[in-house]
Amino acid sequence: MTKRVLIAGASGMVGERALHYCLQSDRASEVVTLGRRKLSKEHPKLTQYIHQDFLDLADVEQVFERIDACIYCVGAYSGRHSDDEFRRITVGVAESFGRTLAEKSPQAGLVFLSAQGADLTESSRLAFARYKGAAENVVLNLQFPRLDIFRPGFIYPSQNRVAPNFAYRVFGFLYPALARIYPNVGLSSDELGWALAEAALNAPIQAEGPIWENQEIRTLAQSRHHWVARRAEPFTNKIFLVTGANTGLGFETARMCVRGGAHTILACRDVDKANMARANLIGEYPGCRVEVVQLDLASLESVRRCADALQQKLVRLDGLVNNAGVMMCPYQTTEDGFEMQMGVNHLGHFALTGRLMPLLEEAPAARVVSVSSIAHRSAQIDFDNFFFESSDDYSPLTAYRCSKLANLLFSQELQARLERRGSSVMAVAAHPGVSRTDLGRYVETNPIAGRFFQLFFRFAQSPVMGAQPQMRALVDPDVKGGEFYGPDGFRGMSGFPVLETPRPQALLESSRKQLWEISEELTGVRYSL
Repeated sequence: MTKRVLIAGASGMVGERALHYCLQSDRASEVVTLGRRKLSKEHPKLTQYIHQDFLDLADVEQVFERIDACIYCVGAYSGRHSDDEFRRITVGVAESFGRTLAEKSPQAGLVFLSAQGADLTESSRLAFARYKGAAENVVLNLQFPRLDIFRPGFIYPSQNRVAPNFAYRVFGFLYPALARIYPNVGLSSDELGWALAEAALNAPIQAEGPIWENQEIRTLAQSRHHWVARRAEPFTNKIFLVTGANTGLGFETARMCVRGGAHTILACRDVDKANMARANLIGEYPGCRVEVVQLDLASLESVRRCADALQQKLVRLDGLVNNAGVMMCPYQTTEDGFEMQMGVNHLGHFALTGRLMPLLEEAPAARVVSVSSIAHRSAQIDFDNFFFESSDDYSPLTAYRCSKLANLLFSQELQARLERRGSSVMAVAAHPGVSRTDLGRYVETNPIAGRFFQLFFRFAQSPVMGAQPQMRALVDPDVKGGEFYGPDGFRGMSGFPVLETPRPQALLESSRKQLWEISEELTGVRYSL
């Protein structure tokens, strides 16, 4: 669906770039600008309106009708205006514009350009922070169906322009060097303009609420050069199942599936939490097809009941994302007596995949995505002490690493068996790097490790980014069976999804086969492969 876009402030450094990218996009059917002077730019999709007083929009109310998305880039430099004038431009104009848009086009989404440091409490000593926060509160209270508030840091001009003041000129001179050391100190006007247009036209998934901080804006801007799930849409007529889909990576994976139009099944241990996640998805994407099925991977009986229920209601399954897991928990066992991490992370998923294989084979090109971890890199599975029964010094970290290595070995062996059979089902693996989820809840209870963990996770990427590799494994048409995807950043800890090579121990044929045989024996689930 194409959109009719309204841009305010299109003559400015950022607004001009947003206009440029909206005009370029096939997603924009018409771009309307409202400003105080005529733009030199001409384009078949561009309609311009001139108006001087943005505090009184009565004479141009018709401009706000039938708008699908709006980009608001009106602003002023605090040092150039008196306090009253700066507040009038920053807050008063935003309120006048926002109320008119909400009244005339209640269906419209708003992308609102604010600034780093905006104070929603409006109590800062800095007028800039107070008034930016007040403007944000104005648009937040207008209840737009889609709202994106962008808070960029320093905006480096992509094109030559006169600096508004001495401080801006000095910082602009230093910015290229500073950006190499502190990349999130700011971004270029071209990056910001593209990100604003992308938010208006394609409604990218928001990481944490409507506010985009500088780092998130940069990530969005960089996505134009990388694979992201929204460009693989739509997934209509697909049926995907995601385990552990009520929170973290699982929820974000389900969210991307739902956004793309797939019939999405949330397979979760806690049905109440899963229903809350389902309600959130329906609220965000009205009319979507989402259902909940109970699945406790620590119980082979629960796995059987889940698979039986799905066999009764589905005719096929296009994708299974084995996402659920536990991390570094104290020693405990599953209902069937397995060490918890190996039992949930590997054996539960092994049993589920085997029981759902008939449904997967009914789909024309189904995929099984196993979610591993960078923790597999230093793992070695001791098959003679598979559940650490003979070890008095059980290590939660070692057990976690082994379970994540098992995920990769399983995916590799499953793909080999599928290929030998000539099956259309494909097995692929992925890992999220380091992402901000609640998977580390057991670590956080440790007084020493917990502090380190919390500090470390402050620099981790969002669950939205962490889920991109498993989404690529699930929906990218160029993916091949047996491949492994993870982030492209330093040591695979963050970034956009790319193909990577597992550690050698994850590729050993002897280990793959030995794990498969043990898994079949322990779960009682035998694949017809």
